[in-house]
Amino acid sequence: MEDAHGRVLEIGCGTGASFSYYPPDAQVMATDPDAHMLRRAKNRLEEMRLSNVELRQAAGEALPFENASFDHIVSCWVFCHVDDPSRALAEVRRLLKPDGSFRFMEHVRSDGRIGGAMQDLVNPVWRRLLDSGCNANRRTQQAIDAAGFRIDWLEKAHLFPPTTPGIYGVARVS
Repeated sequence: MEDAHGRVLEIGCGTGASFSYYPPDAQVMATDPDAHMLRRAKNRLEEMRLSNVELRQAAGEALPFENASFDHIVSCWVFCHVDDPSRALAEVRRLLKPDGSFRFMEHVRSDGRIGGAMQDLVNPVWRRLLDSGCNANRRTQQAIDAAGFRIDWLEKAHLFPPTTPGIYGVARVS
């Protein structure tokens, strides 16, 4: 995120753990639907004495900003939580400037038959145990493609637990 200059929107900022990674000249609007998380993010901002980050309560599916108003949009561990990933991705597409980038980091459904089937089986328990609405088996990369993005760069990794696949990358509007 060090090269995310200009107007930046972070969707699902949670406690604000990512705030220190933005360059000082970035104008960051950080959103989260959870008021408790935003209070924690506000405390972090005050501790870090950052003045380039503004907080706003909003869900990823209904972001209260004008069309094409951000140079970059960032999401970390968000699309496993949103109620309607397609709608949230449509919001990302709507809010990005024509030459803007969408930067994401997500855990995703396994491509393997056994791994994917295990994630499908575990998902209801996973959601209940975490009490966060997190889905362990979302096909986020395919959803990004289907939403009309072109993925410029993508890395795959194994996350927590080691069998959980993850992706991180950069996409642009096709």
